[in-house]
Amino acid sequence: MFILQNITNALSSFPIYTLYVIVVWGSLFLGYLLLKRFIHNSEKKRIARVKEGSPGEAVKTDLTQITEESTLKSGKKGIAQRFSVIRVSAISFLVIVAIILTLLPHWNSLPTQFISIIATVATVMIGIAAKPVIENVFAGIVMTLSRQFRTGDTVMIDDEYGTIEDISSTHTTIKIWDWRRYVIPNSLMLTKECVNYTLTDSNIWAYVEFWTIPEADFDVVERLAKQAVQECSLLWEVEEPQFWIMDIEKEAVKCWVAGWASSPQDAWVLKHQIRKNVLQLLGAEGIVSHRNVLTITPNSIFKKKH
Repeated sequence: MFILQNITNALSSFPIYTLYVIVVWGSLFLGYLLLKRFIHNSEKKRIARVKEGSPGEAVKTDLTQITEESTLKSGKKGIAQRFSVIRVSAISFLVIVAIILTLLPHWNSLPTQFISIIATVATVMIGIAAKPVIENVFAGIVMTLSRQFRTGDTVMIDDEYGTIEDISSTHTTIKIWDWRRYVIPNSLMLTKECVNYTLTDSNIWAYVEFWTIPEADFDVVERLAKQAVQECSLLWEVEEPQFWIMDIEKEAVKCWVAGWASSPQDAWVLKHQIRKNVLQLLGAEGIVSHRNVLTITPNSIFKKKH
């Protein structure tokens, strides 16, 4: 009881404004510690996501492992830099808030016109600076709620084919098939026309276009084309391959052959296998792609073969 009475007497004799300042700065310091912990946890989760990331639709080569290690290293560095900027910005914001709250009791002594001018200028500057950020943040929220895109989806956008690697609060990162990164602000991503290959499922109808001469036996062409698909290791055998004659021109006939793949990545390789098999099988039967083939030799510029 005696201790409580001494604390009460000390607080009653303590200047109210000084106590107010201590409470303000103490509360903001506590807020900074909580924010710092949140940022640290978010940074660890983001690094873990980078470690667990897969090549997606990027082409796999002998340098894939080296590229993935380099990507992981640069990804960690980029994340560290990003969160370093966030920390500095958070500290600056909290200090500004603390100064404003500290001066708040004395604002009544400041001229009203001066306060109005400061408030107007600050509002305009913040509005102009924050407009792109606010647009992208709201667009990111709409994209998340509408589930148009998800991390890991395979998409074709602006003639670029790749996998959505990350959807942040302001932008979307797409890993292109040749390992480039295509970064699009969320506000633009929301308005762009896009083909999403994995929105509902990942199955792909993979077709290959090729040409033959009009005199070819198309029963043989169809049989060989379907055989070319059936011999592919990545064919998803849910149904028989399909063959179509798509167009008839003066010197050649356009044909399509297609089969199912279980994922966009498998479809990419499946098309390569189909093309290779079609060339080999048709070539073995003496079926050429066009009536006229132009070749260049040391003795003649153009030589026409029939």
